[in-house]
Amino acid sequence: MASMITLTTVSVVALSIGATIALDVRRERITAVAELKERAELLASHMGDMAAKPLLAEDAQALASVAHMMAALPDVGHVRLVGADGRVLATMDGHGGSMDMGSMDMGSMDMDSSEAASRVMATPDGGSTPAAGVVARALSTRERVVLMGNSHLSIASPVVVADELVGVAQLDLDVPSLDGQIRQMVLDRVRQASALLALAALVSYALAQYLAQPIRQLVRAARKVAEGDLSDFPPRAKRSDEIGELTVAFAEMTRSLRAARETVAESTASLSEKEALLKEVHHRVKNNLQIISSLLSLQASASSDPEAVSALKESEARVRSMALVHEKLYQSHDLSNIDLGDYLADVAGNLVRSFDRTGDTITLEVDAAPLIIDADMAVSCGLIANELISNAVKHAFPDGRRGTIGIELSEDADGLATFIVHDDGVGMPADMDWAHMDSLGLQLVPQLARGLGGTAAFSANGGTTCTITFPTGRSPTGNGRTGPGITEKQEISKL
Repeated sequence: MASMITLTTVSVVALSIGATIALDVRRERITAVAELKERAELLASHMGDMAAKPLLAEDAQALASVAHMMAALPDVGHVRLVGADGRVLATMDGHGGSMDMGSMDMGSMDMDSSEAASRVMATPDGGSTPAAGVVARALSTRERVVLMGNSHLSIASPVVVADELVGVAQLDLDVPSLDGQIRQMVLDRVRQASALLALAALVSYALAQYLAQPIRQLVRAARKVAEGDLSDFPPRAKRSDEIGELTVAFAEMTRSLRAARETVAESTASLSEKEALLKEVHHRVKNNLQIISSLLSLQASASSDPEAVSALKESEARVRSMALVHEKLYQSHDLSNIDLGDYLADVAGNLVRSFDRTGDTITLEVDAAPLIIDADMAVSCGLIANELISNAVKHAFPDGRRGTIGIELSEDADGLATFIVHDDGVGMPADMDWAHMDSLGLQLVPQLARGLGGTAAFSANGGTTCTITFPTGRSPTGNGRTGPGITEKQEISKL
């Protein structure tokens, strides 16, 4: 970024300087040409004033003296004094005033000869010089004529005495001195531009560093934040511009993120501790319930009263079903909810295995859709399953009869769960009053269903069927469903 800013600044400055130099050269040349023309006009006018009387008198010696004097001036290349009839009366090649005309015998020169004059004004190939053109125009128009060439400026100024044209004063000024001045001016400007470019490069580099350094710091800090490292953030900026405000805002954002991360870490640690405590609670409750179940089993084994044994075993089964809930919660990552289908399958399997009658076989079929519910609802459903399956095992298949106990669990789109326990045993009597049954277990089923906010319905048709419906409290989309569900067929020989 710094190099880009420096390059851009230097390029802009270079273009500006180049344009300025070009304009200065053009302006300087125009000014120099104007000054050169002004000087040429002054010289021509002065030479005309000095040569007026000699031209009128055709005084060759005086004209030669004037020509010699003018040719001695700097930058004067040629001087000519021409009569009104076009004859060159005096001519002098100055070469910057280097030629010494004082040694020439002006009186010996035939200045009145038109042939000599024509030779002076002619080119080697017989053509006319630019001076001849300006002289001719000055003679014909009686106006001052200036011709600007590549290497010289030629000017012809008519000499008039008492409104009578007596001749023309013509001189050439060398232009190379003008080009030299312009070249020197360009060189001076280039030197100044080079120094200015160097200064601009240094200033732009320093400015680029001033602007780019905090931005680079922000980029490095942003990359660290993106990688999750919040320990290093830009220091509070000492500058009051937009970049300083951006640095301050970024630092505050990083501090907020770090504080939020620390809060989340503390909350996670606290939650982990609570989960560990809750798991320990479930573990201890399960152990205590299993101890109670074992005590009930020992008491049943020690009792000789069949009714007492039956009551103790029923209580043992109920306690075991409640202990299984806490065991599932202890083993699960979710310490408050369990999969009801998986839980009911385990409850049913444990119950069928717990009744020890020799020689008969009962097949257990479970078709349970995945349904996640909380622990309280699971305990009630477990107790319902315990009562219904226990009743079926004890009464539906007398005298070692073979049969099937089925469990079905589903949930509709409105979040209403249907829990069905059915068997293909001997069934209930046709005149059975389902609302006033003597069995404590079957009396518990409607009460537990009402505790779930649902209903229980019994029917006898080729066996016994109990249908429990209750709301799960889940969204109509079945938000709580997880896992593939349970479909299994267990054939258990009760040895």
